[in-house]
Amino acid sequence: IGNVLAAAMLWGFLSILILKDVRMQYDREKMSALLKYSLPLVLATLPGLVIRNADRILLVRYTSLEVLGLYALAMRFRMILEGFVLEPFHLGFGPFRFSIMNQENAARTFATLLTWFTLLLSFVGLLIILIAPETITLISTAAFYDAHKIVPLLMLATLLHGMHYVFQSGILITKKTKVIPLISTATAIANLAALYFLTPRFGAQGAALALVLTYCLDIALTYRSSQQVYPIPFELIRMGKIIFVTLLVFGASLLTSQLPFWRGL
Repeated sequence: IGNVLAAAMLWGFLSILILKDVRMQYDREKMSALLKYSLPLVLATLPGLVIRNADRILLVRYTSLEVLGLYALAMRFRMILEGFVLEPFHLGFGPFRFSIMNQENAARTFATLLTWFTLLLSFVGLLIILIAPETITLISTAAFYDAHKIVPLLMLATLLHGMHYVFQSGILITKKTKVIPLISTATAIANLAALYFLTPRFGAQGAALALVLTYCLDIALTYRSSQQVYPIPFELIRMGKIIFVTLLVFGASLLTSQLPFWRGL
């Protein structure tokens, strides 16, 4: 009820602001084009619900509420990266993408932007990974200390998910949105298969690994489909170097994981 009231208040306030400057008018042609473009995006959210919720359901089924608690705590750290980096970027990049799509250097701009965004995500994600063990020690009890072992995989999944939004540019610019529900359905099926295989064997880490594999498939299918209709010279080698160095620093950080609290901090 609280969420509904908050949304209603925001809707009412924004409606007043908009209607002061925009008059109500219906355009059948524009509505038809809008629905043709956006309905596939609506359908794509349904498989997305599977990816966002199946891990928790299967964790309870195959493990225990305690393991789910570890996973949920680790997810809080993923939400930091999403809330402070991913969501603001998505909100800004969406309008920016369409504002420059007809410029001659648009494709090159998208490619360079993704490289720098990958660097930002890797840096912030690595920082979160490094402080996770000590932070969890401060905010939880001993039963939850192992949650920091799940955080690196969730950071990697978030990095891949962030890259996907830019890889999707060609599909959205050329209005080939019909392929998006197909990709979402394929990745949702792959996610369920990975969860069924990995969760009973590896618990919360298996669920996190399933998420990583899901997003790997997602960006692979999206990249292939998008490049076919709108080629963008993405700097894949440079992005690969960024991720490789990030993994090296993470590997080095494991040497400090057994240190006493203050020395580790």
